[in-house]
Amino acid sequence: MFGYVDDGVSVIYPPGVPYEFIEYLRSIGINMIEVPPEEARWLACNTLAVEPGKIILPQEFPKTIRALEKEDVDVIGIPWEETKFLGGGPHCSTFPLIREPGPQL
Repeated sequence: MFGYVDDGVSVIYPPGVPYEFIEYLRSIGINMIEVPPEEARWLACNTLAVEPGKIILPQEFPKTIRALEKEDVDVIGIPWEETKFLGGGPHCSTFPLIREPGPQL
């Protein structure tokens, strides 16, 4: 229901998170890109950050991808059509990535 994709940029499905969380994100200046319900259903917020501002996201989420690209997030689209039926997205389907510390909430 939430993914942090770059310094100050996130994807979110507001009905899936507590209102207090949305207010917290607003208070610290996080830009929230809303994921449409039809894409949230298949976990469009489940992104895998390769580095700040560069993520892996299933190519089956065109509205979310367009919105992210408007915010200068580099989206690597991957085929996910059949895999989604097993549950989870790229973040849930990988082992942790070891990388340099990046932005924190």
